[in-house]
Order: sequence, then structure tokens, then C-alpha cells
Amino acid sequence: MASSVKKFLSATLFEYETQKVIAISSYKIGLIYRGIQMLIVTYVIGWVMLREKGYQSFETVVSGVTTKLKGLEYTNFTEIPSIGDRIWDVADWAVPPQMNSAFFVTTNVVITKNQSQTTCEEDKDNKWHAKCSSDSDCIKGHVHGLGWGVRTGRCLNSTREEGLRICEIYGWCPTEQDVLPLGEGKILMTRVQNFTVLIKNSVEFPKFGVKRRNILSNMGKNYLRGCNYRPDHEMDKYCPIFRLGDIIKYGQAISPETAKQVWITGGMVAIDIHWECNFDYDEEECKPDYKFRNLEDGHVGRGWNFRHAYHYVEDGVHRRTLVKAYGIQFFISVTGRGGKFDVLNFTMNLGSGLALLTLATVLCDIIVLNIMRKRKKYRQAKIDKVKRKQIERARSARGGGAEDENQSAAAAAAERPGGADADADDADLESAPSFRLHVGARIPGNGAANFGSLVGGVSSFTDEPPRAFVPRDGQSPIPYMQPSGSEAASESGRERGWRAGSGELAGELSD
Repeated sequence: MASSVKKFLSATLFEYETQKVIAISSYKIGLIYRGIQMLIVTYVIGWVMLREKGYQSFETVVSGVTTKLKGLEYTNFTEIPSIGDRIWDVADWAVPPQMNSAFFVTTNVVITKNQSQTTCEEDKDNKWHAKCSSDSDCIKGHVHGLGWGVRTGRCLNSTREEGLRICEIYGWCPTEQDVLPLGEGKILMTRVQNFTVLIKNSVEFPKFGVKRRNILSNMGKNYLRGCNYRPDHEMDKYCPIFRLGDIIKYGQAISPETAKQVWITGGMVAIDIHWECNFDYDEEECKPDYKFRNLEDGHVGRGWNFRHAYHYVEDGVHRRTLVKAYGIQFFISVTGRGGKFDVLNFTMNLGSGLALLTLATVLCDIIVLNIMRKRKKYRQAKIDKVKRKQIERARSARGGGAEDENQSAAAAAAERPGGADADADDADLESAPSFRLHVGARIPGNGAANFGSLVGGVSSFTDEPPRAFVPRDGQSPIPYMQPSGSEAASESGRERGWRAGSGELAGELSD
């Protein structure tokens, strides 16, 4: 039992295995190997570390946005009763006055004044469902989802289109006439491009305990009274006050034709605020970057409009003024991240990047063993093969004498990789079981020494003379027998061995 434990510990604890290294002198493969390594190092340092800041940990931004609009418009169209002579301030054209990360600016309107709840003809634009020839075509109490009221059951002559008979309704009358006041292609509020918006954006990076505003600390009241955003100016590119005309002008994918149409029939525009902050430097260097984009694409259903009303009571009658507002809806989005040096991220990214260097070895192995002209020679030098015939001769040596031993050793030496028939026995390798072979020898003049024979790419060295030949296929160990003194003395320095059974198993040792 004790000897078994000793053998187990000797085979597991007191044994070290290492890889065999083959050095190939070749300018071509050397350049390829160093070139791949250089590419990997460049990727790790240039992209992972510098471009993507792999040495930092990051925190996404938490943001809040408010807006404040300013601007005044004056229209003098006395020939258009619905418009007339009128001043438009921010309370008239900014509807609704506050929105969540957005704001709306009116550029054109269709106004229907003095509506009250009574009876009138249906809008002529709804004639496709309200056209009639007699009262029987107008079912009393019927409500069409796209109409302006409930039908009364009467069929009337239209006052808006000659020869048209249309159903009467009960609703807000008179109904809207959906025609732009100045006609198609003309804008009502010509000064809207000079209206301004103050965007106040406060952000926080909770992980680093940093708070920032887009109104920078070096911006005083006097500066804010007169500044407007200009992307090519060193200071004004951070100004939080924007002319609406500049937003459209600097917007991406907004052509002059698109910009003109946006002012007339409305549209959707995005204002992107991005914070890219490096807290390894001064926090004051953390500043926003502004971008503008047109969200409209396509030609069908373009523009933006909605209806709202101003209600009032006149002579005891509930009345309203209906406004169909065309305009631009601005959407504000805030993105960003902050980074700071982090030891854990640095070591992880550096380690994973350097691990890619093993790709150079893998790729060069593929080239050397499969592509280069001397691939067979390199394969023989890199790979040690054990043939089935070698195993069979080793087994047969247990039953033969010294003559059988010498014949087996000579045959095994002739069949090593690089021998005359190395390539002929390649097929035998596929089915040959792997095993570990321990071979010992005594060296005259140096005392007892032992050496391990490299079999199947594995070398084993022991501190004690070998006791047995140990196959890896689960068979019982084959005991060795130490040769007698006369036999040991007669053996040459290059061929010595330990007898196994009635025969000998020879090993080689360089003098």
C-alpha cells in the first residue's frame, strides 16, 4: 500500500512537463510572425487603449432639459379677415408653452373665428362621404368619424361649391376651410427664422459625483444677452441660445428645398446634445457638443400640424376660435458618457489584448506546416510520431533475448521521424495508442544516472532507477531487471538498457 502511494505521488507531484520548442530560421516566416504581432500590438494600443479608452471605467449621463422661447411677429393682412392686423408673441406661436424635451414653433396657420355649436353644412372637403341628393341620404343622428358633427337629416345646397348638395350637421359652425391664408408655397410668419430658444441642460455622472451644465461657468449675463450659437466660433459654439433659422441651416440632411418647405408646412427636427467627458483631466473641460438633424424623409404626409382652440363666452353664447397650426416640432435628445482611469479595466483590457498575440503563433504554424515548400521537413521536426510497429516490437522484446533486443532497437532507430520509411508509416499513427516510456541507463564515471526517453512528445525524468515499463492503455506494468556487472561493462556508451522479463528494452543516451 505504501509503495503504491509512493509511486502515485512520484508520478503526479514530482513530475514536470514542458513544451518542445522548435526554432525555424526563415526570413519569410520571421517577417510574417513579427508583422502579425505588430498589427495586434497596434490594435491593442491604438484602438483598445487610446481610441476606445480601455484604461477607463465609464458612466452614462443622467440629464434634464428645459427650453425658453423668444420672438415677436407682426402681420398686416386686413384683406384676410381671419388674420387681419395682428401681433404674434411667444404665447401665440409657442403652443403648448412647455413640453418634455421638445418645443413647437408655429410658422403658418388656418384660423376659423367665431365658432359656436349650431347647425351648418358639412365641410365640402368631406363631400366624399357627406354628398347627398335628398334628405334620405343624410341619416339623422349619424356621426362620421372624419366629419365635423352629427347629421340632422337634411340635405342642403353648398355655399362653398356651386352645384354641390351636402348634408347638414350640428357641431361647431361654421366649419373650417382648410386653405392656407397666403396660398400654397407662402409662409405667414416671415420673422420666425429669427426667433430664439434658450436650451438649459443639466447633466450628472453619479458614479464620479460630477454635475455639469451647458451654461458654462465663464458665461456671464452680458455674454448670454448677446450670444447666438455658431459652430465655427471658439466661444459661441458652446452658447446655449439658438436662432431657429440656424438650427435649420446647420442641420444635417436639410437641403435648401427641404428647409423652405419646412417653414411653410412644418416638419420635425432633432437637436442632439452629446457630452463626452474625460475626468482624468479638469472637469471644466467637460463641455457639450450640438448636432441638428432633419427627421423627415419621404414625400407623402410630410409636414407637421395640429389644431387647438381659444374658448370664450359672448352674449351668453359659448364660442371659440379654431386654429390649425403648421410648424416645426423640435425634439431634444441628450447622450453622453464620462470616463476615469480604472486599474481593473486597464489590466483586463491589456491582458485580453496581449492574449491575442497567440494568434501570431497559430497563424504561423498553419503557414509553416501546410503552405511553405519545406512543410514536410518542418512537420517532421515539430511532431514526434510513434508507429504501431514500434509498439509491437517493444512488446515482443519482452519474450526475446539480447539478439531480439538489439534487432528491435535498431529497427526502432531506423523508423524514427526522418528515417527512410517515416512517410510510409504515417497511416499507422492514426490508430496507435499513446503511452509513456521510462528508460534508465548507467553512465561510467558519473555514478548512476537515469534518463527519460521522449515518446509521443512527453519526457519523464525520475530520481530512482526505473522499475517498470508502464503502458498508457491500462495494462499491467512490466518489471525491469538490472543487468549484471559483466553485462553492464560490456555495453557501449550509446546503447544500454534494463532487461524486461527474459529480454531487454534498449534506450539511447548521448555520450
